[in-house]
Amino acid sequence: ALNYVITQIPPPPRLLVTGCSAGAYGSWLWTQWISKQYQDRGIGNNTTKIFQMGDSGMGIVTDSFLSESFSTWNFFEGGFPQFIVPPSYESQVGNKNITGITLAMLYEWGALYFGNTTFGQASSAYDWNQVFFLKTMIEGERADISSEDKVVWNSKMNAIYDTAKSTRPLNLVHWVAPGDYHCTLGPRHYFADYTGEPYFKRLYNYFMNDIIS
Repeated sequence: ALNYVITQIPPPPRLLVTGCSAGAYGSWLWTQWISKQYQDRGIGNNTTKIFQMGDSGMGIVTDSFLSESFSTWNFFEGGFPQFIVPPSYESQVGNKNITGITLAMLYEWGALYFGNTTFGQASSAYDWNQVFFLKTMIEGERADISSEDKVVWNSKMNAIYDTAKSTRPLNLVHWVAPGDYHCTLGPRHYFADYTGEPYFKRLYNYFMNDIIS
């Protein structure tokens, strides 16, 4: 299907790949392959500008989840974009081991490999749904969440993404909103922004401003 789109449909001036919750991870994965397809066909930044936004999927998980689940899902059997992996991690990833590799690192690898693609992530600061899944991973069964659990999740997220700030490429954007909502694009609570600018307009500026300015 992707091959058909790229070969049969004229290149658009801009292309946005996005998804919420589990779809956020899919949007990151498919952006690698879409960017590569355009790159391999010589469709450069002057023709099509590619944007990606992962909505409410920050990848705050346990090491056991990484080591046990990904092999079960056959994640490395053709779907993982091996071409973005830096040489220093090729051996580890080649052995189907991504323990210790964070989603922030994967985003950085993609942004460095595809300098003409803009990558982004958005999340609320205390996303109840992401908190629920982290606690369920830790306890091994469905768990009720508390305010303390939200603080724990927020601290883990900040620790990972604050560390990534120092090496973050210019074509990689993170945006964290207040509250504990899950999925930030559609809900109306972010359409009347406390700064006076609607959230969708802020995202538009993040991802499209270099095209229209």
